[in-house]
Formats: sequence, structure tokens, C-alpha cells
Amino acid sequence: MNEDFGSAAARHWDDAAVLFRANRFDNAAYLSGYVVECCLKALIQAAGMAPKPFSHDVATLAGDVLLLACTVAPSVRRYGVPSSPELGRLLNEWTPAMRYWPTGHVVRTVAGDWIRAAETVYRGILIERILDGCTEVL
Repeated sequence: MNEDFGSAAARHWDDAAVLFRANRFDNAAYLSGYVVECCLKALIQAAGMAPKPFSHDVATLAGDVLLLACTVAPSVRRYGVPSSPELGRLLNEWTPAMRYWPTGHVVRTVAGDWIRAAETVYRGILIERILDGCTEVL
């Protein structure tokens, strides 16, 4: 089955936003990481590369793998990952193992930062690709 990373990113973004508004910061932050991961994998896939082997390492996906994707398919350079302290923290600290952390481990400020970082990546990659006609509306 062909993974639909764009659709997954949209679903995770919606859920993360709902959870944040409901003060469910642990899961909002957790899903924010998946938003970033899925956006990056969608862009890497658009470059003709298989993103699956890179697993959940968002820092590597946003760094070396994205650089390679831009080299292989220069057209994806237009869709970048804007640098910000919030995104840097998410890239360095997010892990799928967060699902096992105790409730209350992620505080509002961290979850808010990660939500904003995920939104920036989501808009900069997926929404821009939709507006450019490169992918279907999710």
C-alpha cells in the first residue's frame, strides 16, 4: 500500500489542534511531531524517494534527507522548512516514545511551541503544494 503522508499530516494537524484547545498537551505535542514527520515524508516522496527507511527521525528528515531530496528533485526546494527555535526544539526533542510518557510531562508552553512549529511546516509544505496544484486537497 502506498502511504498518503499528506493526508496523515492533515489528520494529525487537526487532531493536535483539537487536543491543544482541550488542554491535552501531551498528545497535542505528540501529534505535532507526526505532522512535521508526515509533511517532510510527503515532500521526500514528491522528490521520488522512499521516505519509509528514515523511520521517525525528524531531525534527519529535516536535515540530510531533505537536502538529498532537493538535490535529486530541485523542484522541491521551493517547499522548505523554515528555521525557528520552536521547530529546532521539536526536531531535537520529539520522539514516538512520548506516547509512553506520564500524563502531564509536556507543559502548555512546549505544546504551544510545537503546535506553532507544526503549523509552520504544514503550511510551508503541504498547503503550498496544494496551492501550487502539486497535490490534491486533503
